[in-house]
Amino acid sequence: MRFSIIVPVFNSQKYLRKTLNSVTRQSFRDYEIILIDDGSTDKSGLICDEYAKNNENITVIHKQNQGQIAARTDGVKKAIGEYIVFVDSDDILEPNALEVLNKKIEQYHPDGVIYESSRMTAHGLIRVHSGADFKEYLLTDKAALYREILSTSSHCAVWKKAFKRSLFTTSGLEHLFNLRIGEDFYQTMDLIANASSVLFIPDDLYNYRNNPSSVLHREQVASRFKIDFTSALFVVDLMRHSPFFTEDDIKEQAVLNVSEIAWKLEDISNLKTSYEKKKEIFDKIKTEPYFVEFIEKLGTANLSGKEKEMYELFMNSDYRKLIRKERISSIPKRIKHLIAVIL
Repeated sequence: MRFSIIVPVFNSQKYLRKTLNSVTRQSFRDYEIILIDDGSTDKSGLICDEYAKNNENITVIHKQNQGQIAARTDGVKKAIGEYIVFVDSDDILEPNALEVLNKKIEQYHPDGVIYESSRMTAHGLIRVHSGADFKEYLLTDKAALYREILSTSSHCAVWKKAFKRSLFTTSGLEHLFNLRIGEDFYQTMDLIANASSVLFIPDDLYNYRNNPSSVLHREQVASRFKIDFTSALFVVDLMRHSPFFTEDDIKEQAVLNVSEIAWKLEDISNLKTSYEKKKEIFDKIKTEPYFVEFIEKLGTANLSGKEKEMYELFMNSDYRKLIRKERISSIPKRIKHLIAVIL
């Protein structure tokens, strides 16, 4: 069997039927579907069973909730397909996705394929391309492969990949089961470490849906930043222990990581919540051990301009000034977004 499509499901009854319709109506037919009901408390489990009853290539696993990584791992253990494809339970797989992937696999014989995606909005699909061009290319050099993956966060989404089942780690992942944000990054880095060749294609094969929630709880925001900081440290440590990167490569990546984290302070500054709540989030992040470790290991000395100023305001607890600066700087972005929506 060529493919195993694995769909982790948790309380997704609103969109689940659309997702399952997309995976059951593929033009290429040599595949199985594994639905992992990860302890859903709504009707998702019943919907999974309904589709399994009407489609002989569907298997359903009902289990206690353990999170995405545990659900995906259970699916991989059950799978028999040569390549694994993940689909989130509120997203859509294009009807020719497996057909396109199979043709590319027969042509290049890669360990993995990374494809493009579009974001579903109220105004239609918006293409979210991860590269500077729309070329098709195969990477077999490990250093080049790491650089490409680290060049954009969109490459880390597990749901835009088809990788050989033999490359997946299925044991010793228990320490990651509690992750609710950022789990894709760790699984992607594990796959890249095990892969010898990865094909990048410009085809839009996947449509994803953003959670429309506008106000984030303090714990959720802090968790997101914890993943950002720990992921940045993970990347630099990986590069330091790899023979593929020079000291200049490592320094460049460290500066990039610190710079990106600085810009993420904008996310908090622009939250639709009170100043007191923002201050609470800022204070929590700054006092966490993971942030202290991040600053100690990567530092901010090589920053300049706005990024450096943001860190200084943050470290000096001058949150009101930081928030004012971010509000002013975000105005052009809001105007551009408004224009894009209108057009």
